[in-house]
Amino acid sequence: MCAVYKRGDKNVFYMNFTVNGVRVFRSTGKFTKKEAKQYEAIEKQKLLDEEKMTPQERASKTLLLKAVDTVYEVQWKHGKDSERSYARGKNLAGIIGNVPLGSINEDIVLKLVQTLSKTAAGRSVCWIRKDPFGVTHGA
Repeated sequence: MCAVYKRGDKNVFYMNFTVNGVRVFRSTGKFTKKEAKQYEAIEKQKLLDEEKMTPQERASKTLLLKAVDTVYEVQWKHGKDSERSYARGKNLAGIIGNVPLGSINEDIVLKLVQTLSKTAAGRSVCWIRKDPFGVTHGA
């Protein structure tokens, strides 16, 4: 069942639907019912298309900032040092760009390590050895 409706005193429409047992409930950011229904249909189709993708196809389309946001919501949000990890993830995206995860290769990681080494002059660079995704770089 799909539903688009206003919630409370706000003029923004929300969507509420289920795709393959996963409930999606969030704001559409739209102020007319027609636009909200169109947005809902697009979002639902995206989720249905993602279900058909292999993990490699999904990685090739998922952008770094989206991955950082997802990891923050699922993993870091309630942690003791969550804001620092989140800021580091955003910093990584700022250095290498908001690239698809599937395009991150050894050359990009090397560029990242070199850039971080330059910006960390005079400070401890131990955090460069491990990025917030748990990938170890260098010695």
